[in-house]
Amino acid sequence: MNIYGQKLLLAQKLISELDIPGVIFAFVGGSVGRGDDDEWSDIDLRIF
Repeated sequence: MNIYGQKLLLAQKLISELDIPGVIFAFVGGSVGRGDDDEWSDIDLRIF
């Protein structure tokens, strides 16, 4: 699995484990969301 896939799985795991009441949706933005991240990119996670 490439770094992009690893970061998306990490974001999914974080959202599911936080179990925040009232969450409507969440998405990954920035370079990870565009698919052009590298090993130094952070994860821009938006939770609504």
